[in-house]
Amino acid sequence: EQSNSGAMVYMSAPAIGFDAVTRSVGSETSGGLQFRWDDGDIVGVYSGKGSMSTFRLTGGEGTSRGVFDGGGFDLRRGEGYHALYPYDGLAADINDIELSYDGQILSTDLDKSHVGRHDFMSSYAVVDESGNAEFSFRHLGSFVRMSLESGCDTVLESLELIPHSGTIVTDVSYDLGNGSFGRTSSKASLKAELTDSRISEGGDVSLWMALPSQDLSGRGLSAVFRSGDGRILSSRLEGRNLQVSRAYSLD
Repeated sequence: EQSNSGAMVYMSAPAIGFDAVTRSVGSETSGGLQFRWDDGDIVGVYSGKGSMSTFRLTGGEGTSRGVFDGGGFDLRRGEGYHALYPYDGLAADINDIELSYDGQILSTDLDKSHVGRHDFMSSYAVVDESGNAEFSFRHLGSFVRMSLESGCDTVLESLELIPHSGTIVTDVSYDLGNGSFGRTSSKASLKAELTDSRISEGGDVSLWMALPSQDLSGRGLSAVFRSGDGRILSSRLEGRNLQVSRAYSLD
């Protein structure tokens, strides 16, 4: 069925709120970490029967409320649809979607946009009588900030987040139909690639990383940075009880 002329599909993402401690740092706006739609963003939209179509950003780049187009796929009036960002071609089963936080590419300038492919979000909307839909998303993970003070001039290439005891949750299954989390997978550490990551002697860097919701309170962690010239730098962090849609400082 072809799209109705003039029908609009809007998708909005809220800021990620700081916990009480992190809010005082003021590294972002007081309202929290701001989400911005980017050119090329794709959202998977699922019907109640489980069929899926992709919607691409066509307007609102650089803002938190974007206009999306289904390329001819029509959202039927009066029906409800689930949406998942970012689009994953392997997420065919609406009731069992794997959210993996492995393989992140991070920037050391506190730019959250590099985490976008792992800022998993979901939403549900009912199409109105004009064929329009307004999806208001929920962030499904947490964000943590970590910093490093350097005694050398080097380019950092990777980060490994290592708990001092136990493991760290890196993957979680999600039921888009009822909005619940399921099984989890854990590892001894979580690794990420770094970009824009030169650090000067006596300088410092800070970055944001996405994590599944989990309780790390009372547990120490190490952020181990490796550089292209073979240097290994690390900082000690304090674990927190990470909640969905919240941002924390581990420094």
